[in-house]
Amino acid sequence: MSAPPQDPRLDRVTEVLVDLVRLSGLSRIELARRLGSDYPFQRVTERYKEIRLRQLFQFADALEVKPLEIFRLAFAGDDQPSPLLRRLREHSNKLDGVLSVLGTSTTDPPPDRSGAQQPRSPAKSRRKPRRRSDPIADE
Repeated sequence: MSAPPQDPRLDRVTEVLVDLVRLSGLSRIELARRLGSDYPFQRVTERYKEIRLRQLFQFADALEVKPLEIFRLAFAGDDQPSPLLRRLREHSNKLDGVLSVLGTSTTDPPPDRSGAQQPRSPAKSRRKPRRRSDPIADE
């Protein structure tokens, strides 16, 4: 059985998993116990099968690491934001600039456009609270 063609990014994640297993000090038997089987580790490391996201989470749990840490290790040095995030950041900066000219910011709560009056907070109200009569006690 030949291995499917691999995406280089998958290869990096797999290499990180293999390194983490080796560095964890877990025996293959203990890892298999934590994974529920030796099958996923054997198939992934021998490149017969691509790792699934669920399996990545299982490995992370078994190794007591966060999935994000696996990705950070696999893609260390690749810290440039993607084109979409760069565009979003640029639009956000433009919006902040426009809002600062208008004297507001993205952290201000949105104005109420319903026309309803905002309820006053109890600390600002000068009225004494009305006492409600208890219908059961009045009988």
